[in-house]
Amino acid sequence: MNVRSAVSIFLAIFIVAAVILVAAVAAYFAIQLPGSFPTKTATPTTFTTASGSYSYVTYSDQNLSYSVIYIVEGASLGKEIPFSPQNATVVIGQNNTVVWRNLDTVNQTIVENAGLFNETLAPQQNWNYTFTNPGTYSYSNPNLPWENGTVSVLS
Repeated sequence: MNVRSAVSIFLAIFIVAAVILVAAVAAYFAIQLPGSFPTKTATPTTFTTASGSYSYVTYSDQNLSYSVIYIVEGASLGKEIPFSPQNATVVIGQNNTVVWRNLDTVNQTIVENAGLFNETLAPQQNWNYTFTNPGTYSYSNPNLPWENGTVSVLS
């Protein structure tokens, strides 16, 4: 085996190892960031309405804790299903990042009533906001009057 062949083999192994490393790092961050929900540290809560049972979950790990508010599948069909949970309480520095997750089959809009945010989520899309000031923040979907809620932020 000559030097050129040895260098070529080494370079090929190095490139494969680098690709595997990049994939592993990307997978790690996909699990750690809001939008990908780690299940081993989830705290579920279930509530029941006339149209069915729904759950919401607060997630946390060593570096990040956040709350999730779901737009329930079927909410756009006139079943008057609110955000889940409709009223959330978070604490600055503990779980003050809130992730909205659209489980419905159509685009959904989330508008904070004082203009703090205005976001449209495609089906299965997540969007998050980190609250930094205490207070009560009301939000709604201007297209569906039954989709409204509040986030109470404590210090």
